[in-house]
Amino acid sequence: MKMKNCLLRLVFSLLMLGGCSARVVMVSPGPLIRVQDQPVSIRCDVQEYGGPREQDFEWMMSRDQTDKDKSTKIISTFDASYSHPSLSKRVASGDISVVRLQDNEVELKIAEVKETDAGFYWCLTPSTDSVISGNYEAQVQLTGTGESMTPTPPVLPPAPTSQSVFRRKYITAVLQRHPRNVHPPHLTLPVTLSGAG
Repeated sequence: MKMKNCLLRLVFSLLMLGGCSARVVMVSPGPLIRVQDQPVSIRCDVQEYGGPREQDFEWMMSRDQTDKDKSTKIISTFDASYSHPSLSKRVASGDISVVRLQDNEVELKIAEVKETDAGFYWCLTPSTDSVISGNYEAQVQLTGTGESMTPTPPVLPPAPTSQSVFRRKYITAVLQRHPRNVHPPHLTLPVTLSGAG
């Protein structure tokens, strides 16, 4: 009888340990800083969940980090009418989309970030768990900049007669920076050398 009780306790303990998993929702680390009119992708995945392998996701956005009740519904993996009317045209055109990467992972894509896209983004996963445990949402901040990243084209001399004309010449690129932006602009210029020299 004593052996039977021990076995029963062991089985019960193992069942309890197996049922202690808690849902974990994670998004890309932030804050994410993007230049206006450039693309952004925000990943979201869920781990340690119960229910079907393929999980559903919803995305919401708010200007206020603490007040999710004032948020705007962006897009959902399972409800085509989920989007707030102010975003429905952007969703319909594909400017805002959600792409399933795996059964438990999606990516929110914004093709061209607008200044109004700055805010706090929530990724939510509706519960499929038998017991509510863990977190069902994660948040990341997206900050957009109104910078114009168009370099002023340099004025080059007439066609060179020899390769040495370009040696030690400087090219100046001018960036226009929005005065309210606290983040420094970044510029990448490809340089191609041709000919022997």
